[in-house]
Amino acid sequence: MNNPAILNPINTKLNISNVQSSSGIKVFQVNPNPITEIHTGSARSGDTFSIPSGYVVADSFKPVYGTNFIPFYGKWSIYTSGTGLVRVITITGVDDSNNEITEDINTTGTGSNISILTNKSYKMINEISLKSGGPIPSSGWINIINAYVTTETGYAISLLITDNYKTNPVFMCSNKNGIKRNARLRSINSLYITQPNTDLILHIFKNNTTVPNTAFTLYNINTTQGITFPEDGIVELEPGDYAIFYHKTTGRLSYYMGFNFTWSYYYTS
Repeated sequence: MNNPAILNPINTKLNISNVQSSSGIKVFQVNPNPITEIHTGSARSGDTFSIPSGYVVADSFKPVYGTNFIPFYGKWSIYTSGTGLVRVITITGVDDSNNEITEDINTTGTGSNISILTNKSYKMINEISLKSGGPIPSSGWINIINAYVTTETGYAISLLITDNYKTNPVFMCSNKNGIKRNARLRSINSLYITQPNTDLILHIFKNNTTVPNTAFTLYNINTTQGITFPEDGIVELEPGDYAIFYHKTTGRLSYYMGFNFTWSYYYTS
């Protein structure tokens, strides 16, 4: 019963009234295959102003290992850096009761770097995606769509869509449709780091806590790699728990990194 989609009440399913005479064992599937609900995130950063260690929460690193990290609950800012960039995006996030919520936002195209607020309030936004209006023109940093918030401890969490990449670096587990679900880290799909002797560490913050509960060192390499974890996972989140990647290195301050990761959901009620 690893990764059950819904834990069926076996005691009510497997009873003598359901079994015909001369039958052997009655079987009910409780593990859907393949896994149907996943979350894939992406993070990238690094330039000549990078610091040796910090959280990977935007397109720049944030300093100080093991500091408090308090998410901001409220409306997030959405802006485009391209004048006249009119697109509809879908936002998927977590509300104050740890439920998954979504909404569509029209970027309006009123001008460069003009922010609009989400209609709903979020503890965390896990995903932004283009819904309509076509692709983003290939103009580098001239055309981007950004969803961001500054946390109570000053960290800027940023989700970004450009013409050739997207970042959604922080993940919070949530319930869905009134049903409790957990999440397990399934894979680091790829990792690229140009600085040797770099640790990629996953910090887990339990629901409504301000300091990491656990930390997992996942890598100490400097090449493109990937790893798939066991189906039962090595890291598990409950609703309201959130995971932030942290990099720790020594040596030069100028280097680049990027990685992708996947979580799988499973229902517990």
